[in-house]
Amino acid sequence: MLKPAILYKEELEKKFAEELYTDRYFMFSGYPYDNVPHEIKAVHDSFSLASVEDGRVVGYIAYSVNPMLNEASNFGLYAFEPWNATFMKDIKDEMRKILRRYRRIEWRMVGGNPIERAYDSFCERHGGHKHTLHDATRDIDGNYRDTIIYEIVK
Repeated sequence: MLKPAILYKEELEKKFAEELYTDRYFMFSGYPYDNVPHEIKAVHDSFSLASVEDGRVVGYIAYSVNPMLNEASNFGLYAFEPWNATFMKDIKDEMRKILRRYRRIEWRMVGGNPIERAYDSFCERHGGHKHTLHDATRDIDGNYRDTIIYEIVK
């Protein structure tokens, strides 16, 4: 079940701090030297949600909206328990809501992220486009990685 992330601020920030130096956190932030835990705060024109199962946080979803352009962007998804069924359902439900509400949706991903096939499928199913920026970022070991941009415009 999705709840406002601010209600779980301390737990979320601790969970992000535990993930700081992992490849999974790099996939989330897109920058290998992002050595500050993700901060949970209420921000104008943004949604920040905790996926909660049996009282524990299993995932995090955040995105920004631009009411003037009727778009949602700057997505951040993080599974503290990868492939957790509750989190997957929460993502699906929230994305349905976003697709109904907004005319344009855009998100980015670091190449090599294991979720890429699911993103490709979702984007294709909704008539979207996938753009690849080649060698657009580097991981902590100095390997160049692509940046993938997805967009869906109704």
